[in-house]
Amino acid sequence: MDSVGYTYVFKDVNNNQPMVDEMMAEVKAYNYKEYINLPVVIVNKEHFFSGPEIGEVVQAINQ
Repeated sequence: MDSVGYTYVFKDVNNNQPMVDEMMAEVKAYNYKEYINLPVVIVNKEHFFSGPEIGEVVQAINQ
């Protein structure tokens, strides 16, 4: 996200159980049932990605 100049909110889940719980609630809300890869990226509360390529995220932002 830095490399393409987009603003984002970073939430560190390392050693932070409340952030892990928040992330898992988001994952469940999107009915994502596969293995979770970090980063988890949510664009405009419409698109959910687990370990995405930057191109996927940029395309979702530009929709």
